[in-house]
Amino acid sequence: MLPDIFKFFMKFSISRLLTIFVLFLTTWFCQAQNETNATLASTAAEPVSADDSRPLNKMDKLWCVITEDPVKESDPEEATVNAEFKLIVKVSRGFEQTVELDVKDKTLGQVKKELKRLLDENYYHDSHIDLKIRDRTKKPGTVFFYGKGARGNFIQLSPGQEVTLFEGLMQAGVTEFANLKKIVLDRKDPVSGVYKKTTYNVEDIKKNRTKDIPLQDEDRVEVPERSIMF
Repeated sequence: MLPDIFKFFMKFSISRLLTIFVLFLTTWFCQAQNETNATLASTAAEPVSADDSRPLNKMDKLWCVITEDPVKESDPEEATVNAEFKLIVKVSRGFEQTVELDVKDKTLGQVKKELKRLLDENYYHDSHIDLKIRDRTKKPGTVFFYGKGARGNFIQLSPGQEVTLFEGLMQAGVTEFANLKKIVLDRKDPVSGVYKKTTYNVEDIKKNRTKDIPLQDEDRVEVPERSIMF
């Protein structure tokens, strides 16, 4: 007596068995590919929290997934901030309808909140959005120096380069009468856009470099002169 499993397969021709086998392999491969794509989609994007303090920039690339989208795909939808700081997002993979957001000076969290508002107003009921930054545009930064004790007007920060307050002062140059004990760093808050001044004693920083701080794009550094007593 042949086992039942052999009896079952003997009912089919060789060509039929080959077709069944090919279909099995195709189904297995597609399932494995979908799992791989889902893994890549979750790990390839730069993980950025909703309260990320850095505003979006021109040509930043984002990945967007709308959980309630009726058209399900393993790969997220890509959107790019254009030269006018506009972000255009499709409301669904199955439609050409889009929503447009002005993202100038806005963080990822602010953009996500605005996108949800626009989608819920016209297309969804309580949508859930997964919005991540896939690639940030890297641009040079600029730090400005002013005051009677400053020689240079500004320095450039190369993408990925860290320049500290002390290093920036040395690059820009200071006069012999510069008061390094009262250097004022004027830094803009990325959310409110308001500048806040903080005074640093760079003479102390020279002795203990652990007190030094990295400069950021659009920082403004005031270098006063010492009072000269005669």
